[in-house]
Amino acid sequence: MVMVSFGAPDIQRIGQNTFRLSNPSELRPGDILALARDSKGQATGGRAHHIQVVTGTSDARIDIYQGNSDWRIHKPKTWANRLLGRNSADPGQGAYAGMAPETGQFTRGAGGRWDYRNNNTGSTQTDCLKLFELYRWNFMEFNH
Repeated sequence: MVMVSFGAPDIQRIGQNTFRLSNPSELRPGDILALARDSKGQATGGRAHHIQVVTGTSDARIDIYQGNSDWRIHKPKTWANRLLGRNSADPGQGAYAGMAPETGQFTRGAGGRWDYRNNNTGSTQTDCLKLFELYRWNFMEFNH
């Protein structure tokens, strides 16, 4: 069965077509960055709530694509949609809250930190990669 939607915590199921990487130098295109070590992740016991897909790597840079959402995905909107039988995470429904994917990059800074920049919005965050868990997944076997 193919999943209608897929959330960031699904990536964290190691042994089910994913495994953890220990170092940014191991990243390859197609690998996943799962945001789980920020305050929201810590409040939920390390549960990821956002993912980014690696599209390119070098010693000094990691390029990514990421999905985002607008105000419609946040509670209480999602609860109301669920009560009405709608799924905000299903692109086939009018309640879908996703947006066009955005691009970004992590660049290696002083002291080994990795600084983030969203190429679409221009927002930046210093030493941001430390908030992510790194994963590799078997794309060809993912929905089996």
